[in-house]
Amino acid sequence: MKAMKFLLPGVVAGAISFAAPAIAQESFASHLYVGANGGQGHWRAMCPSGSSCEDISGTLAVFAGYQINPMFSAEASFRNYGELKGHNAAGVTSTIKGKGWDLSGLAAWPLTDWLSVYGRLGIYRSVLKGDGALIGAKESNFGPTYGAGLQFAINKSLALRGEWQGFSSMGGSTLPKGDLNVLSVGALWQFR
Repeated sequence: MKAMKFLLPGVVAGAISFAAPAIAQESFASHLYVGANGGQGHWRAMCPSGSSCEDISGTLAVFAGYQINPMFSAEASFRNYGELKGHNAAGVTSTIKGKGWDLSGLAAWPLTDWLSVYGRLGIYRSVLKGDGALIGAKESNFGPTYGAGLQFAINKSLALRGEWQGFSSMGGSTLPKGDLNVLSVGALWQFR
C-alpha cells in the first residue's frame, strides 16, 4: 500500500508530461461554448391543496460549457423557471415563482457528422418564492437534474438543441414539494 502512495503520483506526473504537448496545441477557448434556450416548464405535484392549477409556464436559460472531448462536456446554466398559479374555491390565488443554477455533465453520441444525441446528469440549486396566499414563503433547494436531447450542428461553431430536462424535489416545508420538467429549444456558439 505504501508503494502505491509513491507510485501513483509518479504515474500521474508521467501521464501529464506526455499529454502536455498535445494539450498545448489546442487553446482553452476553442473548447468553450455559450448559449441560450427557452421553452415550456411543467410544475408537477406542486399545486397547493384544494386548488386548480395553471402549472405550465415559459422558462428561459443561459448557459456556458467546456467541451472536454467530442463526447464529454461540463456545463453551467442559470434558468428562470417561470411560475405556477393555483386558485382555490374562495378565489384566492397562490403563485410560486422560481429561478436557479445548475451544473451538469453531458455525454454525447454522434448519430451522423452533424446530429448527436446527449444525456445530462447534474445538480441544481433553486430559489422558489410564494406570492398571493403564499406571500412570504421561500424555499432554497439542492437536488438532481437530468435530461436528454438532440444537437444539430449548423457549422463548426453554431449548433441548435432540443432538450427535455427534469429538476427533482423542489419546494419543501413552506411551499408544496414537487418536480419541474422543461422542454426547450436553443442555440449555442462554440469559440473555434
